[in-house]
Amino acid sequence: MRVKNSSLNIIFGLTSLILTSILGFVLSKVFLQNLGLEFNGLNGVFNNIINILAITELGIAGAINYALYKPASQKDYDKISSILVIFKKFYKIIGTIIFLLSLIVTVFIPIFFKDKTIVDNYIRFSFILCSINTIVSYFFAYNRNLFYVMQKNYVTTIVDFVFKTLKYITQIITLIIFKNFILYLLINIFYTTLNNIAIYVLARIYYHEVNIKNKKVDKKIEKSILDSVKSLAVVQLLSTLINFTDNLIISTFISVNTSGLYVNYSFIFNQLTQIITTIFHGFGASIGNLITENNGQKIKNIFINLQYVAFFIGLFCLLGLYFLTEPFITLWIGQEYLLSHSVLIILIINLYLLVARQPINYYMNTGGYFKKLIFPFSLEAIINLVISIILALKIGLIGVFLGTLISSVISYFISALRLSKIIDLDFKKYLRTQLAFSFIALFNVLILQFIFHLFIPEQLIIKLIYIFIIICLFYFIECLIMIFKNKELAYLKNILTKVISKIFRKEYV
Repeated sequence: MRVKNSSLNIIFGLTSLILTSILGFVLSKVFLQNLGLEFNGLNGVFNNIINILAITELGIAGAINYALYKPASQKDYDKISSILVIFKKFYKIIGTIIFLLSLIVTVFIPIFFKDKTIVDNYIRFSFILCSINTIVSYFFAYNRNLFYVMQKNYVTTIVDFVFKTLKYITQIITLIIFKNFILYLLINIFYTTLNNIAIYVLARIYYHEVNIKNKKVDKKIEKSILDSVKSLAVVQLLSTLINFTDNLIISTFISVNTSGLYVNYSFIFNQLTQIITTIFHGFGASIGNLITENNGQKIKNIFINLQYVAFFIGLFCLLGLYFLTEPFITLWIGQEYLLSHSVLIILIINLYLLVARQPINYYMNTGGYFKKLIFPFSLEAIINLVISIILALKIGLIGVFLGTLISSVISYFISALRLSKIIDLDFKKYLRTQLAFSFIALFNVLILQFIFHLFIPEQLIIKLIYIFIIICLFYFIECLIMIFKNKELAYLKNILTKVISKIFRKEYV
């Protein structure tokens, strides 16, 4: 059942993301054409600041999910109801705090935009609208998490897909006709509200046994959740500082227009990051459910298989981004929006490391080992912030991402060492495997570079299709060989064999 639910979550999540990403690219192009580079940078920095303010969430969702895994697996709806009452209470407080913090930040926000031409009060009003869009979700968040712990987050994925598609289409039409940033933000608020109301209604239909009305807060459960939150709060704070400061540093220390250029790359990388997160998010509740069984050998075997899944995903992202990003941006919005090739390489390595860390992070979070992440995340946040600012002032844009890379490598190895002790994993073997993965990735880049050097079409669209097909053929053959030749991947091989046999049975029946 875990495999089935994980598969459904991943399939629906990926399908939704791919379809909405296509519309998202269209929206981004329309945004740039009608509002320009400065507004593009403005919008990107707004989103980063809102994500930083969201540290007041303090990891409560993770702590509550952890508390929900066991009652969800046992269908203990009374206990689920008790936990969700606490969730609802906390999130109302968080939503209010974020709104108050947003009002304070509004006073100072113009200082984050170097070389701007937009009026300060316009920036302030726009930021308030952007923050309202985020705050709306906090008052309905507990309904979304109910689907997640029940391993049915594909339901919320479908709802999100419908409303996101409607939102993108409305925003595209509005930007073309009115060329107005305020209207663009108001549409965000409108569809976010409708989306959350729809999930609330579905939660009442799907899980009518869960009743939080007139349910009193269980003080014992609340204390247990707050104990977990103490550790998760620090992890959440540090994770936010690591992931959402780059664009803010660029806008503050370099220029808002450079930030606008980076936003285009950031959009591509964020779409891929969402796809990666969706895949691992699909496993998330299943991993939590697996850990409650307390089968040490099985937990370790699944992790080994997941690290290979992470490599396969990371390799495909690396190859695709390295060979396709620049021709795609040239076709999408124009050659004048390209950053230097060296910046692209650093961004790709950062994403590859992010993928490699996913199995570690999910095992730590779903297993409740939050405290083990505090030290590596603290070190990463400090190194990232300090080095990124120093290098940004000395060598410009590439320095910001070099700071992120250096801090990420250090934190990655510390986190891996800590997890290896928890699940009794051979750390030296893990490092050798990761080193082998890196050499395989480099070998792939060099071989494909040689192939593309021999022949590559001139016409951009044909060039993109040609490169994509060659990468896919090369990649899938290599992955299949690795899966079927490696004895450690028996679990992954078994799932793949079942999927292939089902496809062929349907085709020939």
